[in-house]
Amino acid sequence: MSEIAAPDYDFASLSPDDFEVFVRDLLSAQDRLVYSTFRVGADGGIDLKSVSDEGWVVAQCKHTPSADRGSVLRAARKEAGRAAGMGFVPVRYVFVTSADLTPASERETQEALSGVAGTVEVHGRGWLNAALALHPEVERRHFKLWISSTQAVRAMMQDGVFLRGESRIQRIERNYLRFVHHEACEVARFTLEQHGCVLLSGAPGAGKTTIAEYLLLLWWHRGFRVIVDPRTVDQWWTWLEDDTPTVFFFDDAWGQTHRQD
Repeated sequence: MSEIAAPDYDFASLSPDDFEVFVRDLLSAQDRLVYSTFRVGADGGIDLKSVSDEGWVVAQCKHTPSADRGSVLRAARKEAGRAAGMGFVPVRYVFVTSADLTPASERETQEALSGVAGTVEVHGRGWLNAALALHPEVERRHFKLWISSTQAVRAMMQDGVFLRGESRIQRIERNYLRFVHHEACEVARFTLEQHGCVLLSGAPGAGKTTIAEYLLLLWWHRGFRVIVDPRTVDQWWTWLEDDTPTVFFFDDAWGQTHRQD
């Protein structure tokens, strides 16, 4: 099965809260530590916190995709001033921004934060994409990165992918911003990867179609052609005559919602 292409995101599709959770998951995977987020509100200079064998690790997230060199530097100086309110000195401080940094701006930002912790790291857009390439599971979990309401879903049709109507496209466009990734999504993904087939069952309103559409988007992002709801199983064979990797989606299997039916 093909892997997801190396990412090159500007992260503009994420809200500030989305970005903070994304950075939490990426740092946790990269550092092999568990980072915590905190409730929305005054954070005292701490967006994320973890503990290593050496001591506390603090991360601060600045979601400013279009920020210039001066804006990033001013934000770093402000955070350096707030660091005194943390009440402890971390052994490591990580400043993460979605802005595109140059080597010079990265160095200046790091200098502005010197003294905040024993070790200070500054990561910008380039580092985020490089780290994300090493952790595709994080990219899968945060699929708002690679799907946009005005581009990706409609590109599925333009690329020869069939969604059976404008209404389904509009529903996906509306729903993906509210989509919450949860354990059932991972179980379904793993099952489809391992067995080539997954059956989603449950009561009406349980979220079967939502998970199925998530899988469709994920497999499309991997380069698969998506065939949605062909009228009969016999018609599926039409799409197997070429060598294009294909994933099929059959919704409302003969009106049944449970396996035993």
